[in-house]
Amino acid sequence: DELGLDLPLGAAEDGVEVRYPVWIRRQEHWDGIAPGASEPGVIVIPEAGELNDDDCYVPQGWFWAGDAQFDRTLPLHRAWSDGFVVKRHPVTIGQYATWLNQLLDQGRTEEALAAAPVFPGDDNVHFLEMKDGRYTGLPGAFDFFPGWHRRPDLPIGVVRYDQAEAYATAMGWRLPTELESQHAARGADRRDYPWGPHFVSNFLHLDHARGPAPVDAHPEDAGPSGITGHAGNVMCWVASSASAPIAVGGRIQNGSHACTVARR
Repeated sequence: DELGLDLPLGAAEDGVEVRYPVWIRRQEHWDGIAPGASEPGVIVIPEAGELNDDDCYVPQGWFWAGDAQFDRTLPLHRAWSDGFVVKRHPVTIGQYATWLNQLLDQGRTEEALAAAPVFPGDDNVHFLEMKDGRYTGLPGAFDFFPGWHRRPDLPIGVVRYDQAEAYATAMGWRLPTELESQHAARGADRRDYPWGPHFVSNFLHLDHARGPAPVDAHPEDAGPSGITGHAGNVMCWVASSASAPIAVGGRIQNGSHACTVARR
């Protein structure tokens, strides 16, 4: 009754392969005409070397956003997204600590302290380990998380929305919108999870006792665009005009209903 495909458009002689997801139901027609346009737009094929290994290109097109069966989501609707590039993995502890150390080296100590993640509450516990006035690139050794691994390729956590936004800006990027995040993780169809319609527990990281996993530990937790970690491990902030910040995706300690593509 329906056809869902990730069409390889091929590549220009000096370009890269672009995957273009479509979802066509019985008696329906698919087109690449953007809202307000009368003709299909050109799908850009990036030139060789234009993207880094950790960049995922999502071409413009229609897709299904939101969800009709789970709570705390946008309503299910057909949406359009212009083309964009998104990082393959969440930002790691090591990457974030490198940025904080750069701020310290530049004499921007107050900015570094303001950007350092701290557990919410009265104890003012810093998430990142610091020795001799510099960040080590490791999470702190927490008595309340004895099973957590301590390594730099874990995703950065406990960051506020403004801290995530500041890091993205410093890197020359921006936070993706909620719709862009869903487009990258879902493709064009109505799948509940990045890999497909059914929950598969070993495709994602949900084990809270061991803490976060390295960002590349679960390659099966991947959407058609190639981004990983959307359903498990940590949630991610997205750019939003709402009155309160919005984080999307699943995280450790969640169940199957709380790690869907549309989860917010």
